[in-house]
Amino acid sequence: MVSCFGFEKERWSLYTRTGWEKTPCNLRSSHYDTGVVMSHHPLNLVLRFLLELYALVAIGAWGWSQTDGLLRLVWAIGIPLVAAFLWGAFRVEGDGGKPLARVPGWARLSLEIIFFGFAVWAQGQVSQMVGLAFGVFVLGHYLISYDRIPWLLKR
Repeated sequence: MVSCFGFEKERWSLYTRTGWEKTPCNLRSSHYDTGVVMSHHPLNLVLRFLLELYALVAIGAWGWSQTDGLLRLVWAIGIPLVAAFLWGAFRVEGDGGKPLARVPGWARLSLEIIFFGFAVWAQGQVSQMVGLAFGVFVLGHYLISYDRIPWLLKR
């Protein structure tokens, strides 16, 4: 048994580009030796998921603030739905589940920049301070995921 963060475990699973590997817990800090990439670290994946959800909320809030009446609902629900569809449909092979439409890595990276850029801008239109904070979190995520950008560009 090995102690990991105070919990007794026999093995600690680490995610690598080739999939989940069983590795002793005490080797988790040497992720370069085991092939672990920061862009697939579980905590970073949770951060990414939360940023994606918040981006959709920010886009919806911006859409809501653009007009009145029934068109307000169309903008507040429709634009985030289109953004979510584009986000989920156009992916690179090997980056998540099976893509609906395979795109080259540079196209996926461009989509991500446009998606998060628009979400940060939209949130900034609704609330500048929250938009700034959201932008810092998005930038921080991409700095933590530094290994993913060259990987995408090679695809």
